[in-house]
Amino acid sequence: MPGDNKKRKSIGRRTLVGIIVFTLLLTIAVSVPVSYGFSMLSKQHYNEDTQDYAGIVAHVIQGNRIAGYLETGEKDEYYYNTDAFLTALRDEVDLTDISIFVPDGDEIIYIWDTAGAEGNCDLGDRTRAFIDYMYYFEDAARSESIKSFMARTHHGEDLYLCAFSPIYNNEGKTAAFVCITRPSLEIGMIISQFIFAIFIASAIVSVIMMMIVYQLMKKRFIAPIATLTESAEEMVYNLEREQAVSVDIHTNDELQTLAEAFTKMDIDLRDYIKELSTVTAERERISGELGAAAKIQQGILPKKGMQYDDMEEFDLAASMVPAREVGGDFYDIFMADDRHLALVIADVSGKGVPAALFMVAAKIVIKYGLKMGNSPAEVFSSANEKLLENNDTGLFVTAWLALIDLDTGECTEVNAGHEHPAIRRKDSSYELIRYKHSLPLATLEDLRFSERTFKLESGDSLYVYTDGVTEATNSYSDMFGEERLIAALNKNSDASPEELLKNVKDSIDSFVGDTPQFDDITMLAFKYNGK
Repeated sequence: MPGDNKKRKSIGRRTLVGIIVFTLLLTIAVSVPVSYGFSMLSKQHYNEDTQDYAGIVAHVIQGNRIAGYLETGEKDEYYYNTDAFLTALRDEVDLTDISIFVPDGDEIIYIWDTAGAEGNCDLGDRTRAFIDYMYYFEDAARSESIKSFMARTHHGEDLYLCAFSPIYNNEGKTAAFVCITRPSLEIGMIISQFIFAIFIASAIVSVIMMMIVYQLMKKRFIAPIATLTESAEEMVYNLEREQAVSVDIHTNDELQTLAEAFTKMDIDLRDYIKELSTVTAERERISGELGAAAKIQQGILPKKGMQYDDMEEFDLAASMVPAREVGGDFYDIFMADDRHLALVIADVSGKGVPAALFMVAAKIVIKYGLKMGNSPAEVFSSANEKLLENNDTGLFVTAWLALIDLDTGECTEVNAGHEHPAIRRKDSSYELIRYKHSLPLATLEDLRFSERTFKLESGDSLYVYTDGVTEATNSYSDMFGEERLIAALNKNSDASPEELLKNVKDSIDSFVGDTPQFDDITMLAFKYNGK
């Protein structure tokens, strides 16, 4: 027994040493890239800020005044106001100096300088500062597109960051230069403080992690591999039995804890299998209910053959193929009064049961509004307000509504963010009607919708659809698109509405192949025969 205790202590020590080495390496691995990234970003931000200040000053200074100051050497109100502004900016953002100067040979002539009482240069003072960058100033005097640049200069033993930017006059010529000076030591101190804080924080976190991991490893490190292997084999063979596997280990230490966890795992696994069976049965029940919901949804969509076969003024057909058991697309066809036929097609954002429920609400409020004798624009305005009420899910509806006078062919339509409808004049081809649409329903309060009127002659046809048609996608992620849609419509442009919808659906199926349907596909075709 004493030998066993010594062996356990030896393993514990080795484990502890390994954890210490690992956490040390982890601390270095985390701290070094974080510190390096912060250093690079801080320097870049520091440089960009300095260059931005130079650009701001260059933009503010009126370049046309520079020549006058150089010629007369006299200061006016603008000069003093600008000097006050530069001094205030210097103090506000802790800059070392802001100077405005004009290069002259191997010297520069100061216009403004905010270096302070000791090093301040007055209007017209000359110095050989920035001698290393005279070539830049000479090029700038001959160019109209010189950009700002950054440089570092020494003043004694101190290193400073300088940002130069040209000042232009009204003719686009370089009139002077602005120089913003900041100490490089400032950003270096910030970076050093951050790196020190990172290492301290990482060290503290590493020590905490080391202690936690060590305690966990201490409790769970040693395991009876042979016993657990036998127990695992027994568990596999006993899954269908009522009795759970019991690992017979009673050491009153980590081994017993592991054995109890293994036993509990076997019990939980059996419970999981039972729960999985229950969930599977529930899923099958829900699937059946969704199938019934899909039949109900299809049932509330109007069927042409139920009420319009005896009307000679028009022929029409409509279809909806949901991407799931239930979808958010819908269409509606009904007589608003004795002579006006209403055509509606819409697409609710989202899919599944929430979209289907929102679809029913939209269908009801639109139909109710038309039955009350309101215009299409008024119907959409009212529907928009009603659909916004308690719309916590954030759903919205793109919709197209047309009210057709069956006696005259006069058509009033309104489009709330829906797809472009297609029209075919008699003995012609289908083409898209492009015009500015209103916003979708249930997006904003107090929306107003624009109406558009046109006239259908005997033999003219309309085709409307949802985006599931043009956005049907094949295995290469290509969309069916408007061009293929028009081609499918004009494959037999004189086809009946039923045949027309079949031609378009066949073209879509041929294009997408085996790619699963992503969105609902809804279409409506209408042919006006006239009185």
